[in-house]
Amino acid sequence: MHTDNQWFMADELYAPYLYEAFSTQYELAPVLRFRSTQRMSKDFLETLGIKMEPETFHVVSHLMKCMSDDEKPHVFTYRTLNERLSDQSDEFILKLVSTPCLYVEKLNRFLYPIDLFWNNPRLGQFAYQVPQELGRFRELLTFLGVREEPELEDFVRVIFSTIKYGSLLEQSDDVFKIYEYCLVQIRKAFDDLPDALLMQLRDTQCLVSVTGDLAYP
Repeated sequence: MHTDNQWFMADELYAPYLYEAFSTQYELAPVLRFRSTQRMSKDFLETLGIKMEPETFHVVSHLMKCMSDDEKPHVFTYRTLNERLSDQSDEFILKLVSTPCLYVEKLNRFLYPIDLFWNNPRLGQFAYQVPQELGRFRELLTFLGVREEPELEDFVRVIFSTIKYGSLLEQSDDVFKIYEYCLVQIRKAFDDLPDALLMQLRDTQCLVSVTGDLAYP
């Protein structure tokens, strides 16, 4: 059987039904070319020995390639990974944890799972609510690290992100309000603040003085 101008044994080929979920992996996972998938008999292809679905590592590798090239992955990519995770925890999906693997169409870029929340985080440009196009893959996103709402470590992280801009009083009102909101949330739960986060705050110029400059606590 052939794909493009190359010939393969049937058991070396993949059916094209989920091609968009691993399309960049054509050298390792060649796909059978057929003009109309609706006219193909799945039973016949299985009898020939053609693989009906890609291996999980092919889908993960495809997503990582999309991340590297800053290309939007097809929805089949996330759908397939979500289905695989429903069956059992997969070692290959673990490779995506702590990587910017979630593409948000509105932003036209990938985000880290820790930057997305199921509820509105109220952190402006520093964190976002899970968009509708990803919301259907809840099990996958939760596994990767998406949480219900921000925690203390998130408020500290956002404060560090805001102070990178320099004097906060020269920034937009929105950024300053987010900074203040994070400080309020930290103050409310100060007794629960881990020592490591407390030390980070103490060792950083993270408070705004009356002159608008950043100062140590």
